[in-house]
Amino acid sequence: MEKNKFYQKKWFAWVCLILLAPVGIFLMWRYKHHSVPLRSIASVIFGLIFLVAIFSDDTNEVSQNESDQEVVETTGEVNEPIEENETTEVEEDHTEILEFNGEMSLETADSNVTVNINSNVPDGGIFEVTVVNGNFDVVSEFLEIKGGSIKHTFDISDWPVGYISGIASLRFNYEENPQPEHIKAIYGETGEKMTGELVQENHLDGYNGVISIDTVPYPDETTVLAKQSELFDEAINEMISLGEGIIKSIKPMTGDDWKIVDVVISDAWYHSQEYEKERFAEQVGNAIENIVLNSGKATGTVSVYFKDEYGKEVATPKILGGYNIKR
Repeated sequence: MEKNKFYQKKWFAWVCLILLAPVGIFLMWRYKHHSVPLRSIASVIFGLIFLVAIFSDDTNEVSQNESDQEVVETTGEVNEPIEENETTEVEEDHTEILEFNGEMSLETADSNVTVNINSNVPDGGIFEVTVVNGNFDVVSEFLEIKGGSIKHTFDISDWPVGYISGIASLRFNYEENPQPEHIKAIYGETGEKMTGELVQENHLDGYNGVISIDTVPYPDETTVLAKQSELFDEAINEMISLGEGIIKSIKPMTGDDWKIVDVVISDAWYHSQEYEKERFAEQVGNAIENIVLNSGKATGTVSVYFKDEYGKEVATPKILGGYNIKR
């Protein structure tokens, strides 16, 4: 607001009234150097100066108040004093977004695999999507999420029959494919604000949001099971051939239950040294156990028993590992 000049101040009017006006009026009427009309006019002027000075400040205050009132009536708003620590902008609440979550599925058809991902990551977040098989064949792509989902199809026509798996990672601190600025503004420059059970620290001093999936059959369950059975039979036959006549057969003890396996050996067993029998039993037994478990023929513990051609046990598994040589 503009500062009043000194002659608009009340104190100036009072000085004029108390000192100048009375003295001037007295002298005019005392010495009578001027005519009566002139002295009367001078007295009136002094009075007007006093009135203007005394009321001008009040008038300015009233005008300012009226102006402020008009602004309030026009805008309908009253300016409130702003506190020192008051935030003028409301930050968006990202609590639900910061807790990273998501799910992933794989669909195989016509020598292709389609990846479906759903996540709470905002639009523009970049995921590294990877599909891999048991032979370590890999297809991978960096894909942006939109509307909370990603759908992408990979060509895996040159992959063998078997099981495949997938993983999707929201990666931070990866210079080759950095996250957009608005994603880093939410989760932090290195993903340090991201929370949840799916968050993992990476080797680049950053964090990843990781979605993975269990294995699925390619191209389908029936084909994979048939292929596994074929490979299993090939592996068992290979074991028998490697025995060079010592191993006669490898088969489940009962039916098709491969949790307990019988290995029938020739009489050459009886002509071997004790340490040779123990080493042979451990090597063959461990190999058969791995073949059975990897083929999916059994899960958990697989027990392998060695018998001669007459059905007598010559080596049996120990509880804590290794074999008891009985004959």
